[in-house]
Amino acid sequence: MNKDQLASVVAAEVGLSQTDAKSAVEAVFDGITNGMKNGDKVSIAGFGQFESRYRAARQGRNPATVTTQKLFLCQKYLVVRLTGILLVHGFL
Repeated sequence: MNKDQLASVVAAEVGLSQTDAKSAVEAVFDGITNGMKNGDKVSIAGFGQFESRYRAARQGRNPATVTTQKLFLCQKYLVVRLTGILLVHGFL
């Protein structure tokens, strides 16, 4: 399911127009994204938690020369999603 399909479902469930439902879906995704950019943990009851974590550079070893060096390409931010219990039970 993509954003347009999700907006169609929201429009049908709530009784909004397609453009209003699409704006609402975009607002929810923007809110989650902005919360994670600020370093906050976004928690939606029954659906899950979203947070960003920083993964530092790690030590790597060159097998040919047996020297170690920092691998800065591994240094990045990760988006972590912890699944909520209601979402898990919906698939059982």
